[in-house]
Amino acid sequence: MQINFHAHEFKTDVKLLDYVEQKVGKLAHYFEQIIDADVYLSLEGKKHIVRDKTLTLKLHLPGNTIVTTETCLSFEEACDVVVEHAKRQLTKYKEKLHQH
Repeated sequence: MQINFHAHEFKTDVKLLDYVEQKVGKLAHYFEQIIDADVYLSLEGKKHIVRDKTLTLKLHLPGNTIVTTETCLSFEEACDVVVEHAKRQLTKYKEKLHQH
């Protein structure tokens, strides 16, 4: 699965990208037909204060797209929550496909 990263208004570090890539890559265990994934990273709030981090994950599937978004104090925390949401959505989608 190809993972595309999009950072808004800041530069990402390699550790963060590796962490997110590792977590998102594990989603292929839940649904093998994921075409690719887009990860959007952005900072919310004013520049001079501690800013919330928002992570949006778009999973492109054959005939469908799953989108999950979370805002937390760290990108790692947001990634963990988003991946858990995506796991549930992929499991439901897979069950729905097998019912038909």
